Amino acid sequence: QALDAIREAHEEWGHLTGRYHAPLIEGYRMDDAEFSIVTLGSMTGAAKDAVDGARERGRRVGLVKVKTFRPFPAEAVAEALRGHGAFGVVDRSVDFAWSCGPLYREVLTALHGTTPAVPSQSFIGGLSGADLTVEQFESVIETVRHLRDPGPRDTVWLNAQD
Repeated sequence: QALDAIREAHEEWGHLTGRYHAPLIEGYRMDDAEFSIVTLGSMTGAAKDAVDGARERGRRVGLVKVKTFRPFPAEAVAEALRGHGAFGVVDRSVDFAWSCGPLYREVLTALHGTTPAVPSQSFIGGLSGADLTVEQFESVIETVRHLRDPGPRDTVWLNAQD
């Protein structure tokens, strides 16, 4: 019900302002993507710049921005990622019980049983308000591009030395 209410509110906002936005997730350059990254919030601007740069270098990468975290739009995320190969999820917080970020955990749960297992990677950065840079997202893209095995792997910490 809450996801429907969010969709309705976005539709009403669009009628009032003439500005229509995707209410739950936003796909960016996903049409022919062979792999992708998943973001949440303000980090997405730098991530899009990195995706554009990678595209200029011939990398067929896309991006999925999650716009609503609770309730999590599991069906929309699964549909956006389905058929696009490996993915990496960049979080700004860590769930120490799971040794990954909460967005990564939610994405894995959304995909469980809906698609064949694909390689994935959890990235954590931007802790304590640190910026995530285009260069860091370029590194994320290159890491995800080389993923082959869907098995478990350790979380990659971005700007952990700061």
